[in-house]
Amino acid sequence: MDDLFAVLADLYSPLQALLLLTAFYASHRLNRHSSGDVWWRLGLSLGMTYGLMLADNYYSWWPSLGLDYSTHTALAFSLQTALAQLYPRWRGLSWLAYGAYLWLMYHLAYHSLMDMLTSMLIVGLLLYLTVRCKTWLHLTK
Repeated sequence: MDDLFAVLADLYSPLQALLLLTAFYASHRLNRHSSGDVWWRLGLSLGMTYGLMLADNYYSWWPSLGLDYSTHTALAFSLQTALAQLYPRWRGLSWLAYGAYLWLMYHLAYHSLMDMLTSMLIVGLLLYLTVRCKTWLHLTK
């Protein structure tokens, strides 16, 4: 059974990316540019995900706390936030699937709960602050 769980866990992020690529293609094909902010935020959160990975590899922030930065969790969280914005009707189901993915990673001992929680919270907090700063800068002009 764990073999099946491992396959499901490995397929989760690629399936999320496939859904986002489909949405991106559809929005450009239909000339819907209203979702441009979603793509900006997605690019930003992906940059933060991998930027934090590189910084943690260099500075060892997570290991100094006895933790492991979970790039998989941060990536899935970044993709999930974009999916939730693009498909509001499916938001509940997509967050449920994300929770199941986190449970799989915990069950398979890929990461601890704290590894996943801290990775997700830091990326989410940085994304939130960046979006708020962008909004604030536009309001002050």
